[in-house]
Amino acid sequence: MDLLDLIRNQIKALPDGDHLPGLQAVLHHIEVAYKHYAQGQLGNEDSFTDTIYRTNMAFEGAIKETYRVLTGTNPSNLRPYDVEQYLEKNDVFRDRILGQFSSYRTDWRNPSSHDYNLNLDEPEAFLAIISVSAIVKLLVDEIAERLSFVAVQKDVGIQAKSVAIDSDPTEPLVMRVAGALASFPKFYKESPSAVPIESEAQLLGALSGFLASALPNVRITTGRPIKGHKVRYVDILAESNDSRVIIEIKRGDSPSLMDRGVEQLTWCLDAAHGKHGILFLYSPRSIDYGVTALEPRTGIDIYVVRPNLRRPGQDI
Repeated sequence: MDLLDLIRNQIKALPDGDHLPGLQAVLHHIEVAYKHYAQGQLGNEDSFTDTIYRTNMAFEGAIKETYRVLTGTNPSNLRPYDVEQYLEKNDVFRDRILGQFSSYRTDWRNPSSHDYNLNLDEPEAFLAIISVSAIVKLLVDEIAERLSFVAVQKDVGIQAKSVAIDSDPTEPLVMRVAGALASFPKFYKESPSAVPIESEAQLLGALSGFLASALPNVRITTGRPIKGHKVRYVDILAESNDSRVIIEIKRGDSPSLMDRGVEQLTWCLDAAHGKHGILFLYSPRSIDYGVTALEPRTGIDIYVVRPNLRRPGQDI
């Protein structure tokens, strides 16, 4: 896996906006860091130390652009510390990701900012590049998710009459959510602000934005932790009054992917003592989706929303 190409492609897939110049600068700093590292390998050992100054600039630029997108506020006058505190206190990261974020700050950025005698060797320069590349990749995921969320909500507002999904609020929550999910692909294809969904983050943002608008009385959250014998994060959680629905998202429609999705969803439902779950199998090639009920399992109901298989008697 080429992290640099991955970041390039992620940034390229984002819609236009004030965030793009900053993210292009972040990408440039990482590219130059790689070049310094290569020079160090050729014998110019000072280049290993130069590597980290570029990774630091990439780190600070990435967190500022993330702050810009998440808050809608220009971060140019903020200290990096202020931005970091916002990202930490507002639970932008999952625990493991937050650990990597904090480690880079304490192990690399802070020492190199204050120690003018700093002298890095090749393994340290390598770790700095890998660490900041991974962090930037994760931050661009956050940016992509938020931009997709906002774009879909804008389109729902424009097409409010045609997005009358929640027509019967007395229907069970799981069915209301499943119906909304089934209508999402057609809506997204016809949305003026939509960009091609090329990552899980974009799909998650677009779906959560759509559900939050189509089901205005339902609380929609993403990335909620469920603790069992290990911690797993729920893709989307829909809650209304005393009802809640756990949604697992997969990109693709293969039988193996469906089996894995059902297994993961079942684990989350068991750990959360939940009763209702939906597996959403998304394919950009189809806008015709159906809802299928699986056989009840130990007191839980699972529905699958997927490109319509046209099996009479199975669709709801």
